[in-house]
Amino acid sequence: LTEKYTQIDSGVEWLDSRYTGTNTKCIAWVVLKSKETGKTFSVVNMHGAVISTSYKGFETMPAGERSTLVNQWRVDNVRQMLDIRTAIQTKHGNIAVMFIGDFNFNSDSDAYRATKAAGLTEAEVSATGKKTTGYASYSGTAGVAPGTGKSIDHVFYHPDEATALRHHIARNEVYEYSASDHCAVWADIALK
Repeated sequence: LTEKYTQIDSGVEWLDSRYTGTNTKCIAWVVLKSKETGKTFSVVNMHGAVISTSYKGFETMPAGERSTLVNQWRVDNVRQMLDIRTAIQTKHGNIAVMFIGDFNFNSDSDAYRATKAAGLTEAEVSATGKKTTGYASYSGTAGVAPGTGKSIDHVFYHPDEATALRHHIARNEVYEYSASDHCAVWADIALK
């Protein structure tokens, strides 16, 4: 949206803790300046770690060991995400930083608790207006609508920097869940 924003800075890096046999688990970020308001902000997108028995070296690892390892990886993913926030704010000042993406963890996880411990909140629970809650954001199969459950796709932010006005999981129409096994998740955010 170059008519609305000027890109100030950007970057991408692999997750430090992940299965290295795939090329999808990374963090990408951008710093933008609104042409309308002059406010500068950042959006950080993360695709969090997973482990599968189809991954080389994990075919026979017991489920409990896989669960423990991926839990450690995801907590470290959050640490890396927060380190990026610190680097962005060190370079660009105390700007708002929003975190979005397929985190591959839900609100019952240690990684989610790590985001809360860092002072972040999630649009799904903190939006001041309409919000979509109680639904999974993924089904595991493209073309299958997700049911009730906990989302693994999130919009996090620090409440001192921004406020979520609305949160939505696009799961009501077939076109919303046909392109992927995940639904689009978005929030209307007001910068402070």
